[in-house]
Amino acid sequence: MTTEFTKQKYEEIKKELDFNDQQDFEDAKRGFIATLPGNVEGLRGKVCYPKNKYEFLKGECPETVNPSLWRQCQLNNINGLFEVLKDKIYQFRGFDVANMTFVKGKSGWIIIDCLCTVECAKASWELFKSIFKDATLSAIIVTHSHGDHIGGFHGLYDGKVLVYCPKDTIREFVSENISAGFAMDRRSVFMYGSNLETNDKGFIGCGLGENLSFGLNSVMSPQHVKELTGNHKEIIDGLEFDIIDCPSSEAPAEMMFYIPEYKSFCTAELINHTMHNLITPRGAKVRNGKLWASYIDQAIEKFGNEVEISFGSHFWPTWGNKRIVEYWEKQRDLYKFIHDQTLRFMNLGYTYNELPQVIKLPKSLSNQFYNRDYYGTLATNIKAQYQLYLGWYDGNPVHLNELPPIELGKKYVEVIGGEDKVIEFAQQAYDKGEYQWCATLLNHLIFANPKNDKGRELLAKCYTQMAYQQESAVNRNIYLSGAHDLRREGIVQVKDNNMENLNIVMSLPIPMILDVLAMSIDPIKCEGLEIIINLIFNDLKQQFSIIIKNCVLTYRIGLNKNPTLQAELTKVTFVKIISQVIKPMEAIQDGSLKFTGDISSFAKLFGCLTKPNMNFNIIEPK
Repeated sequence: MTTEFTKQKYEEIKKELDFNDQQDFEDAKRGFIATLPGNVEGLRGKVCYPKNKYEFLKGECPETVNPSLWRQCQLNNINGLFEVLKDKIYQFRGFDVANMTFVKGKSGWIIIDCLCTVECAKASWELFKSIFKDATLSAIIVTHSHGDHIGGFHGLYDGKVLVYCPKDTIREFVSENISAGFAMDRRSVFMYGSNLETNDKGFIGCGLGENLSFGLNSVMSPQHVKELTGNHKEIIDGLEFDIIDCPSSEAPAEMMFYIPEYKSFCTAELINHTMHNLITPRGAKVRNGKLWASYIDQAIEKFGNEVEISFGSHFWPTWGNKRIVEYWEKQRDLYKFIHDQTLRFMNLGYTYNELPQVIKLPKSLSNQFYNRDYYGTLATNIKAQYQLYLGWYDGNPVHLNELPPIELGKKYVEVIGGEDKVIEFAQQAYDKGEYQWCATLLNHLIFANPKNDKGRELLAKCYTQMAYQQESAVNRNIYLSGAHDLRREGIVQVKDNNMENLNIVMSLPIPMILDVLAMSIDPIKCEGLEIIINLIFNDLKQQFSIIIKNCVLTYRIGLNKNPTLQAELTKVTFVKIISQVIKPMEAIQDGSLKFTGDISSFAKLFGCLTKPNMNFNIIEPK
């Protein structure tokens, strides 16, 4: 049931925004050609993208959804293949969180971005070829290093064309999806509502698009790629692309570009129909709002007088020079305002929890639908800029070395007078609509005693009301996911371990693979261990040495003179061994691994590695 406090929030937002403005709906439907008839089926018998689940979005806004967010999700649900510029540019939208764009080159079609999964990428390309019978692939462009623009690569790649992307795209992809990927993936389950039912009381979208597709992920190998560095003009399939290099912006490796012949600009993910994240709740490197805004301003300065079409990696395009420039300027000023005002109040002594209370967007920015909190939020972005400059510590000595959540929870419950007293105060807060205070009290209780079912249920109810109030799809999903876990509903592992996905691991250079092994070392398991393993990859003509000492794995290019073990093998054999597809002794028996020295060194190495927990607890003790 939706409380009166939540309904009051809805009335406030209806007064703030012009819901009669239908321009976005006109743009999102413009140029529609065809769509897929139903769900995208996965390669392994699972549904990759459940299109049929979103029919409910065609109805009126229910009382369980913020009306502004409902509008955004209706727009994101408009799906299919669309004409952007006749015979020149087309987009596939609404079957993944991201877009795939098709640009006509001189000999074939250039595909921009590859979606999340092999299945969805393949389905989009097949739909396109069913309309344009003579379509051939001439190049692939990856605008940035995030997985929703790379993961479907093997659904498109034909082994022939060149892939263009910003410098360090693969390295940054590995950083997010493997090095820190297991923690990010678990947090992404909250952010994208992966365990929620799809309906008006649960998942309705993620704000940046309708939803991620779930299936087989992949990544390109370095030998397929031409990395583009710096601002310059690049000829791709006979077509000029004027590149704006945007490192350390929305992604650590990212680029935008203008196609002069078509008067069209690809914004990648720097200009969107939402406020984006300066730090994402799933976790990522913090982003600089000033730098982000400067890249948008470069686009305005260089191409603002002539651009006629603006399209991106998410959402629908914008047409017409005047509308585009106004849109770009207000997106630029959104991120610059957040950056500058955070610094101003920071220098007046305000801390990360105080700043969101004093910084408010001017109406000229906040009254635009494309500047609303559907994905990123003002409060989170303000905290991101604080973190960028000052880090996690707010200067108050009490926060320098805080008690861990379990101990802190027990102390709070004790001083308040016991578990029943905490629930009594929390219920009073809930009845007053003071949901954040209610949640704070009950969070301490759950960490003190996760078996208190009465407390779990009241906190779940509290999170549900907080979710219904959200204009941000991300915040809605996070609160509802917290309620889901509190009620001990089933947790689904929606993504595979990338280090067991041969599509990904085989695409990585050996040093990146060794970096991941180093991050998996358990010091308890390798205390006192000293081994040196030489690896000779005859197929790659590469040699490395691995040193384990002082509970640290270090690797060097070249061979060590005094190895414990020296192994000759191919990359695929090495990948299969570390992915536990085969055991070292099996590789020796089939001749794919030859060695001299102590073969038990392999067992000792793998005995030191830990396997990540992909479903660790978030709302209660580990």
